[in-house]
Amino acid sequence: YSLGMWDLNSRLDVESYIKDAAGNPVYNGRVSVDGQNYDVSGFNNPAQAKALHVMQALDVKSNTKGFFDWQMTLSDYDYQQDKNSASNVSATGSAAAGNPYSNRIGRVTDLAGTGWTVFDARATLRPVDGNNNQHEIDVGYHLDAYQLESDTYNTADWSKGDKTSFFGSSRGKTNTQALYVQDKWQMNPAWALTLGGRTEYWEARGGRNQTATSTANCQTQSDTKFSPKLSLSYEPEPAWGFRAAAGQAFRFPTVSELYQQLSQGSALVENNPNLKPEEVISTELTAERRFNHGLMRASLFHESKFDALIGQTVGTGAAIPFGNGTCGVTTCSFIQNIDHVRTNGIELSTIWENVVIHGLDILANATFTDAEILQNGLSPATQGNKPVRIPKQQYKVVATYHQGNQLTYTLAARYSGRQYNTLENSDINPDTFGGTSKFFFVDVKANYQFADRLTASIGVDNLNNYKAFVFHPYPQRTGYIQLKFDY
Repeated sequence: YSLGMWDLNSRLDVESYIKDAAGNPVYNGRVSVDGQNYDVSGFNNPAQAKALHVMQALDVKSNTKGFFDWQMTLSDYDYQQDKNSASNVSATGSAAAGNPYSNRIGRVTDLAGTGWTVFDARATLRPVDGNNNQHEIDVGYHLDAYQLESDTYNTADWSKGDKTSFFGSSRGKTNTQALYVQDKWQMNPAWALTLGGRTEYWEARGGRNQTATSTANCQTQSDTKFSPKLSLSYEPEPAWGFRAAAGQAFRFPTVSELYQQLSQGSALVENNPNLKPEEVISTELTAERRFNHGLMRASLFHESKFDALIGQTVGTGAAIPFGNGTCGVTTCSFIQNIDHVRTNGIELSTIWENVVIHGLDILANATFTDAEILQNGLSPATQGNKPVRIPKQQYKVVATYHQGNQLTYTLAARYSGRQYNTLENSDINPDTFGGTSKFFFVDVKANYQFADRLTASIGVDNLNNYKAFVFHPYPQRTGYIQLKFDY
């Protein structure tokens, strides 16, 4: 049994260095700098949030390693409290009217009641066929239920968060039931074949978007999909391994993607109740070379996504394709289906123990990816562009030194190439707010295990203080202390 609680109490404040002729700070409106006009409305809105989320999980299983084993898992995640209050002032008549600390109007968003429940049951059988070849058969059932409850209110003072009048609400539910079976057949000591299939029934219902003057009810949707998988592995000797795999899978839209319409400050989250399930067809070839103290692995992969569910954030005046409208606030975020996205890539990885000196372990990997939008009926001009948030190159190196059984030191380096935030690939300057830049982070951590159940850690992320962006700025140098107790 696991119990987790997430308690958030945060406040975001801003300070404008732009001044008017009288020396007053300017937070919103049009400003002129060296003869160039800029619209800074909506970028400087403070906010505060308080949340309490509770997670519970129960896992019961057998582990005989014999003919029959079973496992059942039940988990629940509940937004017991989730309240965000933000300024939405955008007045431009004067510096005072656009100052969120003097003109405190705003909006309060309350997500209490949102959450989900997931149940899984699995049985594993290990029969032996007439040729004395081992099978491992998994049969399982999956159930999930998600619920969205989102209410937004106007407030006269965002810093207090009192609800003065109703602005809007979003409601909706989704659930999925699935049955699956998989057989891993060890045909002989060198060859193994895995066959599997999964049938899913998905339903979305109770969708509703309400404002102070209107209510839009969404139609109930349902769909049934079947996903097959196949994997063949070959190990001619213990030092070598090869594997070929292919499979099909579906991702159904989440309850938030379908129904959540959210207005926080000058940012709008736009829902799309007409989203279709994403279909993914994947293939992979892997070769692995094993040594006494390590291994090296290379994988080639291909992925074709149909009706790909891709999210993006656009600015004022940009088109929202599925609604035939434009973004009327500072930023709009939404999910849309893209007809066909193709991704090819290669991943190289290696793991070594006791490198040069006893106790020093090294892990490294590199991924090279080429992704392209092949078809997009909603925005044909984006065909041939790069999909959002897929870098061409990623690298990671982790070195861990074990000083005895209790104390470990870790030094890690991470690099990612630049990415696009928009399907139009129009964000040509990634190294600023609104862009997604490359990054190179160095992290350090020391870990001490006092006893079987108690562990203490101290570390610094982004030790080199690299300045990078993922629309918003990444955290720069960040220190932390952690105490963990397992029971």
